[in-house]
Amino acid sequence: MLITKIIPREKDKAVDIFIDNKFSFRLSEDDFVKEKLKIALIISEEKFLTLKRAGKFTYLLNRMLNFLSFRPRSEKEVRDKLKEVLYKDKETDADTKEKLSEDIIFKLKNLKLLDDNSFASWLLDQRIRGRKPFGIIRLRQELYKKGIKKELIEKLLKGASSNERERAISAASKKLKIYSKLPPREFKSKMGSHLLRQGFPLSLVLSVVDTLIKRQYNEGRLDDN
Repeated sequence: MLITKIIPREKDKAVDIFIDNKFSFRLSEDDFVKEKLKIALIISEEKFLTLKRAGKFTYLLNRMLNFLSFRPRSEKEVRDKLKEVLYKDKETDADTKEKLSEDIIFKLKNLKLLDDNSFASWLLDQRIRGRKPFGIIRLRQELYKKGIKKELIEKLLKGASSNERERAISAASKKLKIYSKLPPREFKSKMGSHLLRQGFPLSLVLSVVDTLIKRQYNEGRLDDN
């Protein structure tokens, strides 16, 4: 097998390698230098397969780095994304795909770009301090779907339960302008449904809604019917 063309890709910090005038794989600059590749170099089939695997690793790593560039991700999210990308690769066998995935996860963890503890804390902070505060039930469900271990979820949620009433009132305030002119019964139904969807427990929802009804009624903002 003869290397017939080499095209540097400065933007990607990679190099495209052509074998027998056909594109074969893309290597990172580091791998290219380490392998001492050059035009007219003859490589064995075994070397070709090794380099091609290294090229797949570089491709997958760059895809995952881009995936992580938008926001932090859980390990499960990255694994699911890897499966999605590798599913389209029909020439690589299942065992090699699994090994590539594990190597990518290992690399990202070493780069400190993948850590479920940090991710879970970040997500919880976003949901608690965000414009749409969530209740404990929804927080637990979301963290679970992201693949966070149950022990870590419960540990993190202990601190989030202390100000849940304040978050429920904050979540309700987003809908006050819309519901404030409704009769108390309809107000209670719509506001209660909204807070339940946001993941607040029923007992807290009933308490908060009753408080809001009394406050709104006493201020003359709700019709008495």
